[in-house]
Amino acid sequence: MWWLADDRAELSEAALSALADADESDGIFVSAITLLDLWYATQKRDRPITADQLSALDEAIADPAVNVHVLPVTAVDARAAWEPSREELRDPFDRLILATARVRGLALVTADAQLRNIESVETVW
Repeated sequence: MWWLADDRAELSEAALSALADADESDGIFVSAITLLDLWYATQKRDRPITADQLSALDEAIADPAVNVHVLPVTAVDARAAWEPSREELRDPFDRLILATARVRGLALVTADAQLRNIESVETVW
């Protein structure tokens, strides 16, 4: 989100590098469930995502000059979200984001420590 909202100070050097490389090649892929997860985060008081950042993300995704592709959540993704165990990862949004990356063989750029601890997908932070 920070990459697309042009708020890159929130990203590590590794994340910036991974996103720049993706942007210059096949593009940056975002699961459709991420958009709902980010909206949900704007509704919580303890999350630093603002409505303005969410709007900037919407604008970036809608801009054909931006190399971003929103991936649908498919039945295959939903089935893949059954793993890892519920004890390892409780958040249903995170489960679908992880599954979308795993099914498609994509690295996941995330600050979420729980997601980074799951070994079934490459994570960058």
